[in-house]
Amino acid sequence: MNSQLSTGNDRLSFDILGIVFYHYSTQESLSYPLETLLEVCHAWREAALGHRSIWGRIKIILEPEIPFQAHSFYILSRLGKSGPFVPLDIDIAMISNCWGSCDRCFLDTEYPDPHTCQLAIFANILNLLAGPDGDHCKQWRTLNLQAQSFPYLFEEEK
Repeated sequence: MNSQLSTGNDRLSFDILGIVFYHYSTQESLSYPLETLLEVCHAWREAALGHRSIWGRIKIILEPEIPFQAHSFYILSRLGKSGPFVPLDIDIAMISNCWGSCDRCFLDTEYPDPHTCQLAIFANILNLLAGPDGDHCKQWRTLNLQAQSFPYLFEEEK
């Protein structure tokens, strides 16, 4: 590749890129995640990683087709990029009506295999967001839960 060719992406100042990236972060989507900025060029990558506050918004869409490992990778990546002092704005949308639990959810017995019902995935995501000993909770500025149907949160114990 010819080093003489330039797209001009490296001509914007660090501060201007921070403003642009902040606005991009407010319109982030699954199709165009914030991580897209890291791939444009070296200058954009450095600016995006240098502006830790843009990584403080964590949007999670829980669907039965998305495994916990995908959410785990995303959450840990965002927590790492935002650092320990950036306030976190967390949005969790549960868009499926099949948020059932299984018998294991109500038993105190340990099972050797991973627990993968939707209620367990939701609980594991909250645990990951809380961090070890709840360390990340002090960073939470907002926690927005959106659910079409999630009756187990409101069911009375029998």
